[in-house]
Amino acid sequence: GDPAGAKIFIDQALEASTLPLVLDTAGQIAMTGEKNPRAALDYFQQASEADPKLALPWFNQARIMLSMNRLNEAYLLNNRYLNLIRPELPNFDDQDVRAASQALEFNARLDFEQGRYAKSRDRLIRLRDLHQTHPVDDINISGLDHQIQMLEQAMEP
Repeated sequence: GDPAGAKIFIDQALEASTLPLVLDTAGQIAMTGEKNPRAALDYFQQASEADPKLALPWFNQARIMLSMNRLNEAYLLNNRYLNLIRPELPNFDDQDVRAASQALEFNARLDFEQGRYAKSRDRLIRLRDLHQTHPVDDINISGLDHQIQMLEQAMEP
């Protein structure tokens, strides 16, 4: 029992646990406030390395790749993000719904353009389900249903 050593250990643990969030916030500041996507990307990558299970830095990296027209990289980063999000948790808020919607819409479109119709349909179904459990104003459920039906018809033999 060295109380000073324990305090140092606790301080280091707290610093390590908040580091990914601090890096993600620094990336958002660099991206939106400073308009510096390269610096933002570096912060987001560091946040992902510090905590690969933190979803938002993957989404933020995808947004930057999309702005650089690096579509395949954005697609892969969105997949990482989508595999980590948990809409069933109570802290999943409107901002999370909008981010998940953007990722699902983009990846569904790229899947469609590259002939992966079943994947595209599955993403649209996931998007529809997300908005049925977490409604936000800017989504058209009947339009999604129509797109899903069109994809299903296109996949029929």
